[in-house]
Amino acid sequence: MSHERLDETSSSEPFVLDQLVLQLERLRQSNGVPAYISLLQQILQLLAREDDPSLWAALQFALGNALYESQEGDRKVLLSEAISCYDAVLTVYTPGLNVANYIAVQQYKRSTLSDLAKLQEGLEGLETLQSIVACCDTILVLCTREMAPTNWAVAHYHKAAALAEIAEGLRGGERFKLLEDSCSCYDAALTVYTRQNNPIEWATAENGKGTVLYRIAQSGEGKNQLALFHEAIACYDNALQVFDIEGSRLYHAAVQHNKGTILLDLAETVEGPSKRELVQQALVCFEDALAFYHRHNDSTTVPLRAETW
Repeated sequence: MSHERLDETSSSEPFVLDQLVLQLERLRQSNGVPAYISLLQQILQLLAREDDPSLWAALQFALGNALYESQEGDRKVLLSEAISCYDAVLTVYTPGLNVANYIAVQQYKRSTLSDLAKLQEGLEGLETLQSIVACCDTILVLCTREMAPTNWAVAHYHKAAALAEIAEGLRGGERFKLLEDSCSCYDAALTVYTRQNNPIEWATAENGKGTVLYRIAQSGEGKNQLALFHEAIACYDNALQVFDIEGSRLYHAAVQHNKGTILLDLAETVEGPSKRELVQQALVCFEDALAFYHRHNDSTTVPLRAETW
């Protein structure tokens, strides 16, 4: 009897699956995210990868996106589950089958890893940052500047940011090497991003590069410290050209804070009128940033890097 019931269930599964897929589309259009996630998981229990690899991968991709967008439940768990879904998709969307789809899913995975890293600390966070670098390296193996400049630049930007964060937990030559690599990645991204065509991306990369140059200068390794200070300030000044309009004042305040910090360090290297002038410039930067925080009653720490895409 049990075998007969299994046979009956098996023969009805295509019909059940079709009905569930129709219901899934209705839920997607109604923006019922929790029910949409639940139904996707139910369908994936009925559909094996071997039954229909393309449909299975599409459903895994949809589930990953829904988990990422969900506002209900533990955010770290949701993001980790979304990453697992993207990994599942990548077993079907291989570079040999469709390189564009493969790169796109890697970018989704990288974006989700970036959000997860912000919620983690210690070894857990380090492993996620290393996974971000691995994602970016995978993309850069397959993607050239000429073939897909935007994907190429995005991968370089996020690799730069992840390397800089990993470097914060290191010391000596290893730290210096990662910071140099991070700076090179920002430089690569900035060959694509321009103030005219990609102002927000350009300014964010300039801010990131400025912060990395400052950290290299603090390490005491590499080229002249004063030259690095001045290069970093030039990067911040570039970013401020964009982050000086309504709607981007939060970033403007963060960059002003960064610039003020370097100006104070630079003031420590000189004496007399030059020292006073640099301190005054730093105070102007800090007052500008504080004015924004006061207006918005924001006493939180603004991140040195801001992800905008």
